[in-house]
Amino acid sequence: GSERTLAERTATQAAVARAEAALRAARLLYDDAVARAWRAARDAAPVTTDLRVDLRLAATHAARTAAEVTAAMYELGGGAAIHEDSPLQRRFRDAHTVTAHIQVNAATYEVTGRHLLGLPIDTARL
Repeated sequence: GSERTLAERTATQAAVARAEAALRAARLLYDDAVARAWRAARDAAPVTTDLRVDLRLAATHAARTAAEVTAAMYELGGGAAIHEDSPLQRRFRDAHTVTAHIQVNAATYEVTGRHLLGLPIDTARL
């Protein structure tokens, strides 16, 4: 085995940096969509289909990015992460459970993609 700690390994350092960038980007996208919808609601303006699509896309992206980042950290954890009492195991399960929710599952990309392509959508799915 390596004498270096996990944190001292260059692969770990790069993975953590990529994870941080992905999480920050997802958070910014989500915060922007929420802020724009909030301003519209606060000003008694309609929360348009465009805004609703942006909210759904941002929420889906944030949830799925969090799961991807958690999976990357789980893999770095190696054998210690597989045990049920591992905090990383718990976070891995939680993050992936969220992605199954109807509001952020992979199918939500279909309705947002349809809208972005100018195709009709069922707004009830937003």
